[in-house]
Amino acid sequence: MVVTKITKNKEYPKMVKGKWMIFVVILVIVPSLVLAQKKCLYVSTTTGFAPLASDPIVNKFVEWGLDLTYINTTEAALYFEEDYAPFDFVFVDEVVPSSSLEPINLLEGHIIPLLTTENYAPRATILGYLTNQQAVNIAAEAVKIHNGDHPLAAGFATGSEVVINDGAGANEDLIPNLPEIDFIPIAESKSWPGLYVAYGVDAGGTTVNGVPITHRGAVLGFHENGYSAINENGFKLLKAAIDWITEDLSAVEKVSNAVPETWLLAQNYPNPFNPATTIEFQLEKSAHTTLSVYNSQGQLMTALVDEDLNAGTHRVTFDAENYSSGVYFYSIQSGDFSHTRKMILMR
Repeated sequence: MVVTKITKNKEYPKMVKGKWMIFVVILVIVPSLVLAQKKCLYVSTTTGFAPLASDPIVNKFVEWGLDLTYINTTEAALYFEEDYAPFDFVFVDEVVPSSSLEPINLLEGHIIPLLTTENYAPRATILGYLTNQQAVNIAAEAVKIHNGDHPLAAGFATGSEVVINDGAGANEDLIPNLPEIDFIPIAESKSWPGLYVAYGVDAGGTTVNGVPITHRGAVLGFHENGYSAINENGFKLLKAAIDWITEDLSAVEKVSNAVPETWLLAQNYPNPFNPATTIEFQLEKSAHTTLSVYNSQGQLMTALVDEDLNAGTHRVTFDAENYSSGVYFYSIQSGDFSHTRKMILMR
């Protein structure tokens, strides 16, 4: 990961000629911004589609510095895995008819991190989140936050009621639904308890059709008719979703190839920690290994490891920059070995 640190209020010697000063600034600053820019493949409806400047979501994407490439569903149906490689995530606009997505079979299982504002039942079915469910469109209302310590909750507290859309009462502002796969509940509908307007789907599971989910996905059920009424709370959830699905997860580091005499999940260090900590573990045999982090309510926060690993000693870093202070648990499953430990994030 490339981290660019900008220091404010630092005085530099004055240049004699303004042109030279401008030239130096361009050389130093612009490359850093380009390196940090996330590339979004924006799937919409029209060939060569460039959304109107009045579109509030596009405005926010531009404001957040995203590098946008626009394609329609006909073009997306011709994409192969390597065509998605240059992008950090794909955004599927709510305006896209669900039937137009059926030929794009690489979206099921998340060939790359995926974000959509469409939560209508046919779209969720195509993505493999559910088999068949009645669609629900509702007027703007406050949503109830679940899992407030998860980054997807954008800092909103568990149990709080948050207005994310200022619609004037039309029945096409928000779209709640209930996935039939493992998911991370974030924002629940008040008028339809048990249905969720916002949720995440972590990598490592499978769709209802058994397709492995290889990258993260996030859903925010904003109806296109309610786009203009999305407020700052709604955009906070949208930004948090982009940050979460594109998070640079730490790779597993092989510490030693020596085969240990026993399985072990060590205590993280440092502990308490802020914001990052190291977790080390030993595998007596080669096996598919998962290492997951849960909050104090037992809700899955993230999967740090989900891959086949050889016998030996391994370590991984957990970066909790976007997490709330509190007690968390990390759990390993490797072959027949499983163990759980507690760690404390203290701001």
